[in-house]
Amino acid sequence: MKIRKIICFNLSILIVSTLTIFGCATPMHSKKTKDSKAVSPVIKEPLVDIDTSQSKIVYDTMLVNVIDEKITISAKTDLEGQSVKVIPLDLPLKSNHICYGAYWIGVGDSNHAKYKLLEQTMPGEWAKLGVTIPLGAYALGKLVSLPESTTQQVDFMIGTAEETAKIISQNKGKIPASLRISSFQKKFDLPRTAKEKQYLLISNQHLINAYEINVKFIVMLIIENRK
Repeated sequence: MKIRKIICFNLSILIVSTLTIFGCATPMHSKKTKDSKAVSPVIKEPLVDIDTSQSKIVYDTMLVNVIDEKITISAKTDLEGQSVKVIPLDLPLKSNHICYGAYWIGVGDSNHAKYKLLEQTMPGEWAKLGVTIPLGAYALGKLVSLPESTTQQVDFMIGTAEETAKIISQNKGKIPASLRISSFQKKFDLPRTAKEKQYLLISNQHLINAYEINVKFIVMLIIENRK
């Protein structure tokens, strides 16, 4: 009986050893484990709307009214009136590019009547919103003959505040010939910043006559539009 048990025990050891060699045996008390290899988490980036279209800058031009008023200027000997007047040129400097300006100064009722007649005979398609037709057409290069002032005693100049103040204080309002401007023209040397602000000075040197003065001033602007 003891011999049979010994034989069976030795046979069991032999079978287990053989299975282990060929990889068929499962070790006792072993447990199946999951693969412990780390898996990188998937991170989703937020979606961003990207406008791939390219913006296009389109340039356009526009006439803008600066001055359109009628003033009275007294005779030089009128101590209660003003024979010299200074009008500020409030140009739109902040948001637009100024290309050039154009002005017309009419002296006396006769001069103004000629301008009115010209205004009534202008082609309708020459009209531009916000500006007087004859001056606007002249600024755009149309063949327009604006009425010229023939009054020799009324002079005009455009200058800085310092320059106009000097004419009034030192020259008693008399404008030197070198600084005088005609009664209408296109003006390209306009200020580009507020520090260079300019003024229109009108001086009446006539001893007796007072005059009604019509002042019209417009500018051509270059406008940027993004499309």
